Amino acid sequence: NRLLVAEILLAKGTFHHQEDETGMALEALRESLQWKRMELGPDEPSLALQYFAIGNILIASGDEDGAVYNYEESIRLRKLRPSDDPMVQADLLSAEGLLHNLKKEPDKALKCLEQVLAICADLGVENDVRVAQIRAEVGELHFVQEEYEEAASCFDEVFAVRREKLGDCIEVYLTQYKLGCAQGYFDSDKAIENLEAALKGIVSSSETAENSEEAALALHELGVVNEKAGRHDAALECLTKEMEIRQSMY
Repeated sequence: NRLLVAEILLAKGTFHHQEDETGMALEALRESLQWKRMELGPDEPSLALQYFAIGNILIASGDEDGAVYNYEESIRLRKLRPSDDPMVQADLLSAEGLLHNLKKEPDKALKCLEQVLAICADLGVENDVRVAQIRAEVGELHFVQEEYEEAASCFDEVFAVRREKLGDCIEVYLTQYKLGCAQGYFDSDKAIENLEAALKGIVSSSETAENSEEAALALHELGVVNEKAGRHDAALECLTKEMEIRQSMY
C-alpha cells in the first residue's frame, strides 16, 4: 500500500509540475519519496530519478542549495548500481556536470560534459537535439571562462543542428545570438552578421513580441560590437533602439 500511495503521489506531483504549480509538485514528490524510502530503504537506486526530478524543480525555483542536495543524492544512488550501457553512463555524467556547475566548478563540469559528447559521438548521435543542448551548455561554460573561440565553435555546431531539426523558431535565433556574442570578442564582422540575423529572426518570430527582452539584448550586443569595431553611428542607432524598446516595456 505504501508503494501504491507513493506512485499516486508521484503522478500527482508530475501533473502539478506540468501545470507549473511548483509548491504542490514539490509537496507531492517529497511525500512520495518519503513513502518509498520507508518501504525500500534510503539506498534504493531506483529513487535516483525522483531525487533528480525534485532537484530540477528546486533549481527552477531558485533554490540552488536544495537542488545541490537532491542532485548529490541522485548521483550517489545511481553509482550504487553501475551500468555498462553507454547512454546510462552519459546520463550520470550529465548529472555530475550539472552538479559541478551549480557548485561553481566549471572545469569539472566541462570535463563531465565533454565526456558525454564523446560518448554520443561514439554512438553516432552527435546531431541529436538533446546532444545539441549539452553542447550548448559546454559553450556556456567556455564563455564563462572567457574561452570565446571555443564557445563560438560550440554555439556554431548547436546552431546548425537546431536550424536543421527545429526550423524557424526562437530557440534557433537565440542560439545564433549567443554565437554572435562569443564572436564579438575576436571577429567583429561575423559577430555583427550573426547578431543582425538573430535580431531579425527574434523580431519576426511569432513566439516573441517585437518589443521583447530578447530583441533588446540583441540590439545591446550589436551596439557593443559596432562600437568596438569603430562603427559609432551604427552603435548609436542600435543602443537608441534598445532604449526605446526598454522604455515601451518598462
